Amino acid sequence: MIETKLPAAPPSTSALGRPLDPGYISNLVAVLGALATAVASWILSGVLDISFAASPLGAAGAVFLAWAIAREIDPDRNESAYLAMVIAFTLSIFWAPSLLLGFGVLIGTRLVSATVGLPLRNADCLALVGFGVLMGLGWTSTSGVVAIVAGVLLADGFSRRAWITSALTTAAAAVTLWVRSAEMVWESPGLGGPAIVIGLVAALVVSLPVPEPAVTTDVGNRSIARRSIALSRITLLGTIAAAVALTGKVGLEAGLVVAGSALLGTAATAASRRFRKLGSREVPDGGYGRRDNRSHPNWAERLPAR
Repeated sequence: MIETKLPAAPPSTSALGRPLDPGYISNLVAVLGALATAVASWILSGVLDISFAASPLGAAGAVFLAWAIAREIDPDRNESAYLAMVIAFTLSIFWAPSLLLGFGVLIGTRLVSATVGLPLRNADCLALVGFGVLMGLGWTSTSGVVAIVAGVLLADGFSRRAWITSALTTAAAAVTLWVRSAEMVWESPGLGGPAIVIGLVAALVVSLPVPEPAVTTDVGNRSIARRSIALSRITLLGTIAAAVALTGKVGLEAGLVVAGSALLGTAATAASRRFRKLGSREVPDGGYGRRDNRSHPNWAERLPAR
């Protein structure tokens, strides 16, 4: 039998991007899952006439972004990303996502968690200012600037360049909002809003503390700090809070679909891990801090995070 191998994606050259490598099972699941979501939502809304809040492309984008964000805030666990996809698909039936907000959260959490392994370049900083323009296309997506600014400051060590980039990115979003003359509408989240917020805070608490990551950065195979992963989860929740502050109910729903689903998936995986550890006998020198690849649940995949 002749075995064929999918071509590997080119290595990352920027701290902002991570190529979709078809050699990783999780990447294939993400792409196929997004395509399946688009087809399923089209069938539900167009053929079966079932109300669907998100468009087929919107639902597919939300599912893919939920997977990608979960891979940043929990790079050790593919299960978190898969759960995030399911949650995002389910929530997009009822609430419309903001893909721009999800993109901002993805870039911000990627910089905070430092999964790529490359330092910020001047070209990256210019690109981030451009992302600020994208964030300013709507009031809800503007909250994505919170994640981007947090990512720049933490990734660049609160340097002068980081502060200048953060200021320019924020200004770019503000100017775009002003040019578009977008009307700000704040709608109360209602009785369910506080319950959702409490649930997200509880999910963050459950997901902490973060075990020592077993995967390494895409470039350089360097260790990923536990602190960075924890800060990326806090950044995610802070961005959703900013969305709620700006647009209320719409911001909460949009942020929950694309970003909250990643946090919920991560919390569910963390809770499941703790329950399994409670029910099993402790193994000396084991656990998630051990560097032996075979002790890691995803050891059959390549070690660098995707």
